[in-house]
Amino acid sequence: MRLILSLVLGLGVLPGAALAGTLDPTWYVFGDSLSDPGNLFAANGGTHPPSPPYFEGRFSNGPVWTEYLPSSLDVVNYAVGGATTGRDNTNDDPGAGAEFDGLLDQVDAFLAGGAADPNGLYVIFAGGNNFLGGVTNPTVQVTQALTDLVTAGLTLQGAGAQDFLYFGLPDLGLTPLLSGDPVLAGGASALTDQFNALLPLTLNGAVGSFDVFDTAGLLRDAVTDPAAFGLTNVIDACLGDPACTDPDQYLFWDSIHPTTAVHEIVAGQVLAFVPEPAALGLLLLAAGALLGARARA
Repeated sequence: MRLILSLVLGLGVLPGAALAGTLDPTWYVFGDSLSDPGNLFAANGGTHPPSPPYFEGRFSNGPVWTEYLPSSLDVVNYAVGGATTGRDNTNDDPGAGAEFDGLLDQVDAFLAGGAADPNGLYVIFAGGNNFLGGVTNPTVQVTQALTDLVTAGLTLQGAGAQDFLYFGLPDLGLTPLLSGDPVLAGGASALTDQFNALLPLTLNGAVGSFDVFDTAGLLRDAVTDPAAFGLTNVIDACLGDPACTDPDQYLFWDSIHPTTAVHEIVAGQVLAFVPEPAALGLLLLAAGALLGARARA
């Protein structure tokens, strides 16, 4: 079963984390399409992403990773597809009066409800959209993205948040969008490494209690050893590929987004990474719940 495998891999390869305190079982999520459970779809009247072939407004063929977290966690999800780390969204069309939240807008929307829960876990997963539209000045773009991510954390921290889980960039060079061009892919992978190396250094001393999930490492592991993750195709997008008869065997659903099978793996890895005394219990609970609901060879 794919989730069970991911839990074992997560316990074995991911380092310990630096989050502090005892967390309330409430996770507040801010980010882009990789975490969006249908927020953009609801905001644009159900027009994007087109569903089908996308699943009920998710940028995948099924639920995203946050929806595979165990029901014992209360997940409050503000992520919006197309969000950059700032206030722009790649789906914005000002001429048509269509503007959607970037990461900092999501934080503002959350804090409009009052102070931040001091016992919750604040999950911040954004950055890819800052670069997928083109990179003209890597230093400036990386610096701006990092500044935005720190600003998001500091704003939440100023309202009472204490514990943060940031996600590093996935390796953009491995996406079907870029992997076919060695020059573009190499540049995107190098930019990913630069960004991910600077993220914890930038957060350190600014945001009090945080850790960074190695998204790029997970993606690279899947590409290097697909069978360990129950995958057979880690190069092509399933969507539009006549050879894709089983999306669960594919890493990518479209040119940049993973399949729901991979989202399930991410959920297992994240649960293994969060250093809660009850983390193992959550893992076993999640595994047990999914044994009856979603078994895969």
